[in-house]
Amino acid sequence: MRSEQADGRKRDMLFEDLGRATTCARIGQQALAQLYLGLVAFLATSIALGVVTFARLNAGWLPLLFGAAGIVLLFSASILLIFESRIALASAYAEMDYIRHFSGHLAPPELRKRRAGACSASSRPRRHDPEIDLGGALGGLHANRPRYATQVRSQS
Repeated sequence: MRSEQADGRKRDMLFEDLGRATTCARIGQQALAQLYLGLVAFLATSIALGVVTFARLNAGWLPLLFGAAGIVLLFSASILLIFESRIALASAYAEMDYIRHFSGHLAPPELRKRRAGACSASSRPRRHDPEIDLGGALGGLHANRPRYATQVRSQS
C-alpha cells in the first residue's frame, strides 16, 4: 500500500515537474526571442542615426522609434525572465519537499532535530502555483524566500 502511494506521488511530482519545465522552456524561448529582437532594434537605431545624419534627412523620429522599440522589448523580456525564474524556484521547492518527505527518515536523528526547527513547512510561507497566479512575481520577490539561512545563523 505504501509503495503504491509512493509511486503515485512520484508520478504526480514528475508530471507536475514536467509541466513546470515545459512552461519554463516556452517562457525562456519567448524571452530569448525578445532579447534578440531588442538587440536588432538597437542596431537599427545606430544604422538609422547614421543614415539620417549622413543623408541630412529630417527624420529624427526614426532612430527614436527604433530605440523605444528596443527598450520595450528588453523590458518585456526582463518580465518574462522574472516569471520563468519564479516557476523554476517553485519547481526546486517542490522537488526538495518531495525528497524531504520520502527520505527524511534516513537522516541521522541530530540532523533531523536541527532541520525540523530550521526549515519546517510552517517556517516558510505557503507557495502558490506560478502557472496559475503570476501576480506575486513582481510584488513579493522576497516573500517566498526560504528563511533557512537566517535561522541557521541564529542557532549558532
